[in-house]
Amino acid sequence: ARFSGFTLGSNWFLTPAVKLTADWTYNFDSLAAGGFQSNGIGLRRDRSGEVGQWALRGQLQLLF
Repeated sequence: ARFSGFTLGSNWFLTPAVKLTADWTYNFDSLAAGGFQSNGIGLRRDRSGEVGQWALRGQLQLLF
């Protein structure tokens, strides 16, 4: 199965040593097909008949 989706994200530098990252991903098709393997973007296999899965991720990075 192929991933058919859309991702929108942004980075915010709160200070030169602190970065906040956020992204939102939406998958248009079902991920129920056996060929899909999770690739770390936060999506999981759908149950039969489900579509439209989304994931919201955030990350805070500190440099010290």
